[in-house]
This record gives sequence, structure tokens and C-alpha cells, in this order.
Amino acid sequence: MKIGKKSYLSAAVLALVAAGASQTKILDQFIREKESGDRYELKAYQDGARVWTICDGKTAGVNKGDTMTKAQCDEWRKSEIGRRLAFAHRVIKVKMSEAAWAGFGSFCWNIGDAGCERSTSAKLINAGRQVDGCKSMLNWRYITRDGLKVDCSQPNPYCAGLWDRRNAEAELCQL
Repeated sequence: MKIGKKSYLSAAVLALVAAGASQTKILDQFIREKESGDRYELKAYQDGARVWTICDGKTAGVNKGDTMTKAQCDEWRKSEIGRRLAFAHRVIKVKMSEAAWAGFGSFCWNIGDAGCERSTSAKLINAGRQVDGCKSMLNWRYITRDGLKVDCSQPNPYCAGLWDRRNAEAELCQL
């Protein structure tokens, strides 16, 4: 990050990075901020793309009317963080910082395993072009809603912070 450039990362995430925290701790803080903010969604809701979602972004097997407790959400998030970081380590073959692993892990969390594995981001990082790979995460800025492709880099009520998240992931990935 350059001095004077706006950071997309919170003070809490930056403090964890500065303290040398593990990728797991950094990603946990990041996901709690980006997925649930200051509250959990304990009842299933439809996200901007009309996908049934609960807790900190759980979509697999979620249906209208589903509910989870805060304890169940915490357990799921911790398990999912471990799974996503393990997946990221299978995809990326080069050494990265703890912060970079957290950024790439969040990217995989948000776009899914298949998209993550075949992404230009993964290819560029593995080719030794980490900065370019991290920046290419910004290409994943679209959602599909009602059959229409929506560009979340432009103000849109359906995107719910996706563009800021993608910028934060790219920034974290470059640290």
C-alpha cells in the first residue's frame, strides 16, 4: 500500500497484519467484517444475486426459511476459513505472506472454488506476478441478477459492498 492512498482495509485488519497475525486470524476478522458486519444474519435471506444466504456468507444448502444460531454460524465460519485456506494453498504454488494468503482466501470464499482455481489471479500469482494477480481480482466485479450482468464497480443497490470487498482483497493480497 502506498502512503496517501486510501486503504480498503479496516484498522482492525491492518493491526493484525502489522502484528504478524496468522492468515487464519486475519481472514477471520476480514470475513466477519465483509460478510456480517456488526451482526449475523441468522435467518436465510437473498443476497444481491438472489442467492439464499445465511451467517457469514453460507450459501451451500441454504433455503428460504432456514435459521442458524450465532454459535452455529461461528462454528461454520471457522470451519469454512480452514477449508478455504487449505484450498488456496492447493491452488497457489508460490510463497506468500500471511496477509496475502488471507486476501486470496477471501477471494476464493467469495467467488467459489471453481472460479478461484481457474482465475487469472491464480495463474498470475503462480507465474510469479503476485501484484498483477492480486489486481486482477478486480475483474471479478459482476453479479447476475434476474438474468442481467450487474457491474458492482458502479453504484448499485444490489452489490452490497462487493466492490469495496474486492478492492480490500486485492490490497491484502499484495501485502
